[in-house]
Amino acid sequence: MAGEVPSLARVSGAQTSQVFHRCIMNCFHGPLNKIKGNQGSNIATNEARISSSTARYENTGDAVRAIESLRPDLVSVPVDRQSEIDRAISFLASAIQTNDASKGQVVLAVETISNSSEEMRKRLCEIAVGAVGNLAASSVWESIKFAIT
Repeated sequence: MAGEVPSLARVSGAQTSQVFHRCIMNCFHGPLNKIKGNQGSNIATNEARISSSTARYENTGDAVRAIESLRPDLVSVPVDRQSEIDRAISFLASAIQTNDASKGQVVLAVETISNSSEEMRKRLCEIAVGAVGNLAASSVWESIKFAIT
């Protein structure tokens, strides 16, 4: 299927510009697919291939920003639970920064977030696989992965 897509080298500049503005810049006002939860992006041209794309968090600042990026998805949560979920997000962000929360507290916060909506669960799963290095070995991150899988 991917082999049937022409490379951009064979597409006119006008068409490429149109694709850029309609899809990448999200300026198209008709029906389109939204990509949610993306922490980065890749654009492949010519013979390039992308086999996978996963955000990687190598330090606590990146991981905290990733957890806090869940906040816009609070709209997928029932209104009466949004403040509870927001507190759980704040707790996880703080726990990642200080690395001193108990496994039980982290698991409870993760379960609170992931059980609030399917969208929040998907996003949290995407974030959970991104930790590398010392961050991945931290007790808080291990607890997050334990609770989400």
